[in-house]
Amino acid sequence: MSVCIEKDISVMINLNAGSSSIDLVSQAEEISCGYPAIVYATCSLAGMMQRVHRDLEAGVKLQVIYGGDGTLAAVVNEVRKYLNESPELEAPSIAYIPAGTGNILKPTIGINKLKQPLESLLQKYQNEEELPIMNIPLVNTEYIDLETGENKSMLYTTAGTGLDAELLQDFEEVCRGKSGLFSKGLLGYMRSIFGKTVWKQGASLFKPELGEVKIKVEGPAKMVEVENKEESYQEFSGLVYQGPTSKIHSVFVGSHPNVGFGITGFPHLKVKDQYLGDEFMQARIVKGDKLKMLGHLILKTPTIVTNNFRNSPYISELLIPKGGEIITEFDRPVPLQVAGGFVAEACDIKYKREEEMSLINWAELIKS
Repeated sequence: MSVCIEKDISVMINLNAGSSSIDLVSQAEEISCGYPAIVYATCSLAGMMQRVHRDLEAGVKLQVIYGGDGTLAAVVNEVRKYLNESPELEAPSIAYIPAGTGNILKPTIGINKLKQPLESLLQKYQNEEELPIMNIPLVNTEYIDLETGENKSMLYTTAGTGLDAELLQDFEEVCRGKSGLFSKGLLGYMRSIFGKTVWKQGASLFKPELGEVKIKVEGPAKMVEVENKEESYQEFSGLVYQGPTSKIHSVFVGSHPNVGFGITGFPHLKVKDQYLGDEFMQARIVKGDKLKMLGHLILKTPTIVTNNFRNSPYISELLIPKGGEIITEFDRPVPLQVAGGFVAEACDIKYKREEEMSLINWAELIKS
């Protein structure tokens, strides 16, 4: 096979990712020796985006991404943007090797059984074997950049505002860049929740958040109804909530059941519905009295981390297929997160179930 080291495989490593390290770079370089691959490591997403541009212009066939969900989201969105501007270029295949903190997609892509996923991948590629692909459904989050007034959008499996976005910001402040058992993974998140987020939320009881918000659904959707522990899915469209922002604690939208650490945050996505088909997203709107809501969720923590949490009187559950959207209109800026990272402060936000992300299917790679 005729190969060019600049035009076949690009291995990109984000050293700022939660479980990344300089040892990972050395290991990747050692494995890549003798294969048509070049390893690029950076502490900057901007540097990684420059590498993405170079890869696309050089005609790279396969990009291998070491990083967390934020890294993967950045690469996928940059590739999408660049190809829209230069449609004559060809999209490379993407192999994702989770090296982040929560690693939303790790249980899905089947990588757990591989001790050396990069080596297995390079061997398959060099042998000219077809690389198996899986499609991951995505949420398209549209918002207006308040600094520039520009319409922007970002794709990934999770996005949201409120308590969820605040928790991620608190984790960044409490744990990011620190070593030790209680600064990593689920323990790090639990530390930030009970060490900062809960106390901040408690303090806000005495100084409620100001402002108004309107949440509505346009197009087809279903609301999850629970009666005597029995679930049903009722057709729904229109206004979900309109009133004080202080009564809406989180709007969390996902197109994939997992939210990181192996936790199922969107259990209703596993439903196969004749009306919705398989191509829908789930929106969880946490609302109501804050003190009662916080107490309820704290008591439910064991069921959340063991994936036995499905419904709550403080959460409205909506299932929205392609063609539908959920729209939030805040009268003042709120933090927006996509892929577990802060993106911008925004007022008007739309979430749609659109497009898919194609990744190497590691489970099928083992079989082939």
